[in-house]
Amino acid sequence: MRLIIPKISNFYHVSLYVCDEFISTIDALQVGEICSTHRVLDKLLLKYLQYGSMPSWKKNGSACFSIAMGIDSIPGVNNLLQSNLRILYLFDAWPDKHTRIEKIVKHLKIDLLLVSSSQSASMLQVRLPRTKVLFCPEACKVEEYKCKPLIDRKIDLLQLGRRYEPVHKALIADSGLNYLYQKESGSLTFASQDLLKQGFADSKLSLCFPKTMTHPVESGGVETVTNRYFQSMASKCLVIGKAPQELIQIFGYNPVVELDLKDPLGHVKKILDNITDYESFIEHNYTILKRDHTWLNRWLFIRNEINKLS
Repeated sequence: MRLIIPKISNFYHVSLYVCDEFISTIDALQVGEICSTHRVLDKLLLKYLQYGSMPSWKKNGSACFSIAMGIDSIPGVNNLLQSNLRILYLFDAWPDKHTRIEKIVKHLKIDLLLVSSSQSASMLQVRLPRTKVLFCPEACKVEEYKCKPLIDRKIDLLQLGRRYEPVHKALIADSGLNYLYQKESGSLTFASQDLLKQGFADSKLSLCFPKTMTHPVESGGVETVTNRYFQSMASKCLVIGKAPQELIQIFGYNPVVELDLKDPLGHVKKILDNITDYESFIEHNYTILKRDHTWLNRWLFIRNEINKLS
């Protein structure tokens, strides 16, 4: 069966580079036909699909695999509607979006729904008994990330994106700590993906917390592993903070140094003073990541599920 993979041609949000990493991996394997999308058409069709199914479209005998950051921006809705087999992969499937996800998935008649949160996958499967819903965590394209020896890295600590304020306030109290973080909510720490990768490569520690800690209300109690954990390990940063349970499950151990929340600054200083002691741990994380958690790994999993359905 011919596989069609819609791709947004103009990236209007930096997070969509996560989708692009996956699509570029699939494209290199030449497993399907990458096609451009029409954002305006996608938006119009999604708005209609909130209320009901589209009239029957002539099927073209293809399978369509759409990769989306969230339910509000699905690439290639028209391609999905024309395909015999419909696969959707959602990275952001937070509980406050589940009602909308349920409606769109039902009206699109999605055959296979993949979400990057195990808890959301379980909850959505109950809502969508006619659709196969599976957990497929995010990953990264390891070969695109850079690494430097720890002693050559200038940034002591990087906290990319949303901050966990109790720890952040403790860390900024020390002006001697070279600590890089998002200055304002919604702003970008790095202006481009290339600069982001350089920033990771120049950071000794990467501070990561799940959304259940940084934004508990928005998370709806769903604790999931995000791309940031994988990017950090691909750059051979020591990941500190809090590991989502999902991350521990898929790695088979905890790849994060759990931060002492009672004395985060003291703990960070202690780690930095003994950073070379963590080199073997960092290398082990990198080895497991490269072996099991690349976009190629995710594609092989998804391809197997598509084959079962087709």
